[in-house]
Amino acid sequence: MIEIAQLKNPPKGEAVASAAKATKFLRAARVIAKLDGKSCSFTPATIAVHTPAALGAGVIIGRIETKIPGDETNLPAGSFDVFLANVDGEWHAYAESKAKIVAEAKHVEVAIDEHKGRPASVKPLFHPHGWCWSHTFHIRYNKLGATLYLDIKVKICF
Repeated sequence: MIEIAQLKNPPKGEAVASAAKATKFLRAARVIAKLDGKSCSFTPATIAVHTPAALGAGVIIGRIETKIPGDETNLPAGSFDVFLANVDGEWHAYAESKAKIVAEAKHVEVAIDEHKGRPASVKPLFHPHGWCWSHTFHIRYNKLGATLYLDIKVKICF
């Protein structure tokens, strides 16, 4: 069983903005989707934690740039850093812009798989129904002298 840290309260916009400034975004993995002639992109981030437990305390998972308002939330068109955190035992994702939390994802799914083999690289996927993005992130870490990998499969719907 993998232990995951938790936040007691949702993050503040300033903290998310600060984390985003220190985040490396994987521009080569950016995916642009079109819906009704308008574009929406997701640029995944390098997950900046070195232990599985730290993941739940919150990480920037990517940046959304959209001309399409959210389907299930009040997310407006714009550019947003996406912060994933485990708050009181449940996964949440937040869209931040200019040090303010603009929207919380309506649906968040997270699946974590620990293994020894090198993970395959995949690009994010856009799901038009529900305005969702899914992506698998990877963390490499050491456990009892062995190198292990975590695949973190995330689906967020705004």
